[in-house]
Amino acid sequence: MKTKCPMRIEPYFECPAPGQGGARVWRVNLNVATDELGRAYDLLAHDEKARASRFAFAVHRRRFVAARAALRELLGMQLHLDARDLVFRYTAQGKPELANHPDLQFSVSHSADLCLIAVARGVRVGIDIEAATENQAQMQEVTRSFHPAEREALHSMDPASKERAFYRCWVRKEAFLKALGVGLGGGLKRFHVSVGDQAQLLGCDPALATATDWTLVALDGEGYAAAMAIDYPSE
Repeated sequence: MKTKCPMRIEPYFECPAPGQGGARVWRVNLNVATDELGRAYDLLAHDEKARASRFAFAVHRRRFVAARAALRELLGMQLHLDARDLVFRYTAQGKPELANHPDLQFSVSHSADLCLIAVARGVRVGIDIEAATENQAQMQEVTRSFHPAEREALHSMDPASKERAFYRCWVRKEAFLKALGVGLGGGLKRFHVSVGDQAQLLGCDPALATATDWTLVALDGEGYAAAMAIDYPSE
């Protein structure tokens, strides 16, 4: 008997790509009740359950289980498979992919109880979300790792605008690195993105990627910044 994912999975954004199918984003609330969490847990593989058990705090364990179950449900729907039958493997950099369906790309990010999941066929995709909370010490520390052009753009802003712009910059950079599958170790200073309303990859080390081959999409909402990166040219 198929076990259904108990979380509410809502369509959030669709980014078409001519001839390639584009990418779709879903939003998931990870604040699930205890009985719903049990049903979500039943969808996970043994290694995922083992990973869940290693979280020291129940809230982090709940969010991991709920997000992973939602991912399995979404990918299962795309492939017309039971969510429990999906097999994940990991690249040398730790990026997860489907063992038997590598063309179906995906990315997951959550901040507190809000989770975004992006799914694309045949193109790489990355997504990131961060709650916009005022933390000047963190902002100053992270900004040091930004590209000089990004630091200059942020420095020129008034304090009221700078916080929002910082988070926009951060999620756009994270989303791009996740799409590349290299993580933060890929080099935050090797490329630069816009910090305004419109998301753009403005420049990139050619050894990392070609900037014009990528599209960044702003997915900001009330109280958070979010972005998606997908490897097809922007119009």
